Amino acid sequence: MAVPVGDGRGLVYGPRLGRLYLLPLERIEERGLQSALGLGRYERSDCVADPVREISCTEVSLHGRSLPPPASAAVRAYRFLHWSRGFIPLARMARVLGGGLGRPGSGQVTGPQSIGEMLCAIERAVSLSDCYPRALVSAWLAAQARLPCQLTLGVLSPTRKMHLWCTVDAVLPYEPKAEHYLYTPLFALSLLPQ
Repeated sequence: MAVPVGDGRGLVYGPRLGRLYLLPLERIEERGLQSALGLGRYERSDCVADPVREISCTEVSLHGRSLPPPASAAVRAYRFLHWSRGFIPLARMARVLGGGLGRPGSGQVTGPQSIGEMLCAIERAVSLSDCYPRALVSAWLAAQARLPCQLTLGVLSPTRKMHLWCTVDAVLPYEPKAEHYLYTPLFALSLLPQ
């Protein structure tokens, strides 16, 4: 999908390199360009729907609540994902984590609420709030619980600012501030438990 920004151009996400491109709208339909961007293997849609029906946990809903300390593996994964975002494409990393690589450690993941609480605890532990590692750790935790999830990448048009979120059963486990709705969904990747 392309998000038009005016002047006959649109923003397109290329999963091969994990980059956002500003291209003429008439070129976006070219098969060669789609293949070069890594879009050839994905189902194309003129409209990517936001799958979020509700948000399980926010900064406000968990404010003042004591949460169990996060597993060290989950904290390390969050830090690594934050660091790696510039050189490991989203689709590749999502497939690795969505396949259930590694164990998140202690804590029982039973659904979006428990994933949301774990994510909040992780972000408190690392003193960092970033959508990229948050969404990918959500996918990792969902894979551990054998829950299907969907990663959605949106763009704040006409800017190049992007936001990534992960839903489990149409529920966004944790979003510190509900801002995903400001972004036009551009790319979606469904991950099924293995």
